[in-house]
Amino acid sequence: MLRFVVVSGIVLAAILGLLALTPAGLYVVQDLHDAAPELARVVRLALLLLIPYPLLEALQRWMSGLLMRVQRTEVVSAGMLCGIGVSLLCVLVALPTELVRDTPIALPLLVTYAGLGTNLVVLWAGSLRYVRPRLRDPSGQTHDLTFAYLGRFFWPLALIMTIQGLSRPLINLFISRGTGPQEALAALAVVYSLAHLPYGWLNELKSLPAVFDEHGAAGLHRIRRFAFGCGAFSFVVMVGAFWQPGVRDLLLLEVLALPQGVAERCHTPLVLFSFFPLAVALRSYLHGVALHERRTPSLAPSG
Repeated sequence: MLRFVVVSGIVLAAILGLLALTPAGLYVVQDLHDAAPELARVVRLALLLLIPYPLLEALQRWMSGLLMRVQRTEVVSAGMLCGIGVSLLCVLVALPTELVRDTPIALPLLVTYAGLGTNLVVLWAGSLRYVRPRLRDPSGQTHDLTFAYLGRFFWPLALIMTIQGLSRPLINLFISRGTGPQEALAALAVVYSLAHLPYGWLNELKSLPAVFDEHGAAGLHRIRRFAFGCGAFSFVVMVGAFWQPGVRDLLLLEVLALPQGVAERCHTPLVLFSFFPLAVALRSYLHGVALHERRTPSLAPSG
């Protein structure tokens, strides 16, 4: 599995390299998005420096999966919290430096790698402590775990994530070529980030059926109720935050300090995003069942 994860990460890193270093990448970044040459240069520099990121992210997800498998989710949470803490510290330390003043894109890149690196260290230590002693001897297995089998299991999941990942750049592409693109893109960036906070964590529900498989049908019933409760809780939080004008304006105008025009563009999308938790909770549970039963090809049509 580790070899499969590493190969997949290298393939994604190679794609970033093509976008950063080839004429085809220049066409995608600059011509297709109708971006200014200076902006395109900054974007391609960021893509160049992000080439190692897919491999590091793949290793992070691999170790997180191992720890979830042995029900040590507190280590995953600790790694995430440590990563966030180091990221915030990195912002405070790097913000006044000449590097960030001269090259502003350096700040988010430094913060990203600092947080990811810290998370990886915590997960690696947790894997050595809790996962390694519980690894089973594979000598009793009746068949080898081949790359072909892992590919057949994984490609529907990769397809779904790829389509989800491509949807936002595609939307950005249309908006960047429309009327008032800068304000519209700014509002969209705020909406994506702000709305994702109350429901993004629901995606982790897909880990539960496989982790607690020893509880059988009764366990699945309990997990289903738990997933519904999490989705309903997230929906209520988003209704309270985004449907009430006073709270919504407090978040947009006071906390985020958005211009009035950008804030007004965020109102309707935030209300629409409020219904996402109900769908995401159900989707995560069904994905978890498919993962547990190793019937991932049945998920491909959803992509």
